[in-house]
Amino acid sequence: MGILAVRIVALREKKGWTQGQLALYAKIDQGYLSRIERGVRTNVGAAYLKKLADSLNTSMDYLVGLTNDPRPLPSTEYPLDTKVVEIACRLQQRPRTVRERLTESFGLQIDATEAAEEEIRKKKETDE
Repeated sequence: MGILAVRIVALREKKGWTQGQLALYAKIDQGYLSRIERGVRTNVGAAYLKKLADSLNTSMDYLVGLTNDPRPLPSTEYPLDTKVVEIACRLQQRPRTVRERLTESFGLQIDATEAAEEEIRKKKETDE
């Protein structure tokens, strides 16, 4: 594994997050994150690096090995509650019929990306 993969895995595990949780926080596909972490995908674009660095509370320079200082960036926020991410991950794994019934019964947004975006929108509204 390259330095990018090693550092992402180390920071994610230090936070106690699953790949699914990091993918939700960073708003990237979990499969894509898995390929990065396994070292299969090594040429990662700046936009993805930025999302990962922000979510992991570090710099892009640290992730790619330009610095050994993992110091967190002061302005990084985590708008999603850990419990919200956990529920979204679990619901995403349910069969479609179960997800549809939950959606109809409770008016839930089951798609993890939609849930994450909705949570961020609500957070912004309350902050204003």
